[in-house]
Amino acid sequence: MNHRNLLLPTLLLGFCVAACAKAGGEPAGDGNKAPAVASATTASAAAAASAPAAGMDSANDSAPASEKQPSSSEDPGALPKTKGITQTFTTCMERADTDTIAKADCLTDERGRQDARLNRVYKELIGLLKGKQRDQIVEAQRAWIQLQEKDGAFEASVFDQLGQMGNLQSVENEMLRICERANRLENYLELAKLQ
Repeated sequence: MNHRNLLLPTLLLGFCVAACAKAGGEPAGDGNKAPAVASATTASAAAAASAPAAGMDSANDSAPASEKQPSSSEDPGALPKTKGITQTFTTCMERADTDTIAKADCLTDERGRQDARLNRVYKELIGLLKGKQRDQIVEAQRAWIQLQEKDGAFEASVFDQLGQMGNLQSVENEMLRICERANRLENYLELAKLQ
């Protein structure tokens, strides 16, 4: 295998994780019913959002990695802690090491967890908002979903040329975009609670 193909996802992961980390916020709880625009992905992601993700045996497993205290035995070369990315994902990727199939499973599971988080926060947010603000966030979320679909289609055409590593990178980027959107909605939620 070409070592350059292994380096690209690692470099892009660092870039995407940094971008996701810039969005802050606190985790949100369950919310009210919402219009069917919250899902960041296709119908399969909506199904993943309604069912618990694999590997989430306890509430502690789903806690964002940024909220967990690092242990003294953590690998200094491990993935950076990012707001919203779960410790379950970080541990999974560390265990996967260079196994691309295991990495794909880690990324797919985390994408499902991030999509569920996004849906949960969105529902709570629109449950708090009234009138014009509620209409605006519904419209903004619909526009965001359309942008993700178009970006995803373009990205797939670019990353398809890289084969399996490109596919991994595409899933990773999608997961990080969902994480970033969930972080942003968590910020909005905190502001809405102050009104």
